[in-house]
Formats: sequence, C-alpha cells, structure tokens
Amino acid sequence: KLNSKGTVKLFRVAFADWAQYAPTAEFMDQLSRKLLLDFSTWLQTHKGNSVETAGWKCLRINALYKFALLAKAHIDPYAPAPFVRGLISRKDARVGTSQKAVAIYTEDEIRAFFAACTPYQHLVFDFFYKSAFRETEVTTLRWIDLNLTAGTATVTERPDYLFRPKNGITRTIKLPHPLVQRLIAWHKECPDQTLVFGTCNDKPDKNLLFHCKSIAKAAGIQEAFLHKFRSTAATTLLRKGLDVRTVQEFLGHKSLQATMRYLTFIRAEDMAAK
Repeated sequence: KLNSKGTVKLFRVAFADWAQYAPTAEFMDQLSRKLLLDFSTWLQTHKGNSVETAGWKCLRINALYKFALLAKAHIDPYAPAPFVRGLISRKDARVGTSQKAVAIYTEDEIRAFFAACTPYQHLVFDFFYKSAFRETEVTTLRWIDLNLTAGTATVTERPDYLFRPKNGITRTIKLPHPLVQRLIAWHKECPDQTLVFGTCNDKPDKNLLFHCKSIAKAAGIQEAFLHKFRSTAATTLLRKGLDVRTVQEFLGHKSLQATMRYLTFIRAEDMAAK
C-alpha cells in the first residue's frame, strides 16, 4: 500500500536499478548489509547518483526486505506489529545526514495558521508547536504516553506502531497548562481511543501533512510543513532565554551540535536585523 503514484514510481526505479546491479539476487535471503551498501557505491559510480539519491534507493530495497520478514512471520505488514530491523539504517545510507537550513514560522504566520484551523486542527497543530514532537512522535502518541495530571508527554518505544524514539532517546516534557486542559476535554470526547490523534478507526493519521499544507494555503502561508513547528518551538525557547542544554533535552537531540544550529540561526537573524 504505497501512498501515491510518485512513491510507486520511486520504488520501481530503485528495483530496476537493483535488477541491473544484482540480477541473480532474486530472493530475500540473498540480501545482506554489505550487498546493499555496495549497491549504493555502484549507483554513485555507474549511475551518477548523488549520495542522497543512492541512499534512498537502498532504503527502498531495505523496506521490501522488512516487508518480506513480516510476511514470512505471517504478520500482516499493514497491521500493528513488533519493530522490524532492516539490513541498513538511514545513517548507513547517509540519508538526511547533511545539515538542513532552519525554517521557522513567523509570529504573523502562526497567528494566521491557527486562525484558519478547526478546533480539532488547532489542538493537533498546537501540540506539534508546543511539544516540538516529530511527526511520528505525534501520530503514534497514545493516551498512556500522557500524564494529564502532571501535564507531561513522553516519547518512548511504541512497538504496536513500529515506533522507536530517534537515536533511542526516551524523554518526558512538560506541556503548557492551556494545552493540557484542551487535551483533557478531547479525551472525554474519545475515551475508548488508544491514539490521541488517530483516525476514526484508531490508526495513525497519515494525512496531517496534507491538512497542514491545506490550512497554510488558506492562511496565505507559502511554505508549510510539520517539522517547521518543531524548529519554531526550538527558536522560541532559545529566544526566551532557555539554555541550549535544556532545549537539547526538550527536543531529544543526541548531540548538542544539532541544537546549536538553532542558536546559530537566531544569531544570524539578529545580525541581519541590525
């Protein structure tokens, strides 16, 4: 079940290249970590692919491998299942390892965005903003991950949804009181749901990015994506005077360098404003 025709095309391209590289590797048990990493090198030297493009192609073959493992174990690949480890990781494939430019919403954009939301959308995206959670940390968030009495939210392993915290870092953060009150009210409306922001069938909602972009378009915001709420939260906390180490823990960053780029961004903005 691939999400779009574009995604199907990307997988087909990866499989076509794989067929050229390893025409005799027809079965999943013939795959190995070394073979996949060598495939990346081959793509760069023989196909002229960038490191990033080659990495994504390797990860698509890796995704098929994980799918096959689930099928072999007679587990429905589309149903909640235990975490399955592939042959390689994103880090191995060198995908997303380059430091991306920081993008944040302005105060005017934040006001316009939330003004265009329905009450439920306001709750969902305010949670993104105030918690600085990553997309999968929100879509797999369960009510048991919230302590509404203490006003906290925890990122931890959620095997039923194939979710593990990035870099294995479990964290608990404090939520603003107004947000907690709205979460309490929302829980009363859906007391039998497992997921906080799940679909009507209590599955992870994979359409949040689509809704985010639709709301942004209605609000006149040109560029909108979910991670931008996280970046905005990080810069907001730093501007309020929180020390970098505290913000690092709040964001769940493994290295201080990952958090420092937000501070560097703020300093660059301040210098440009002078």
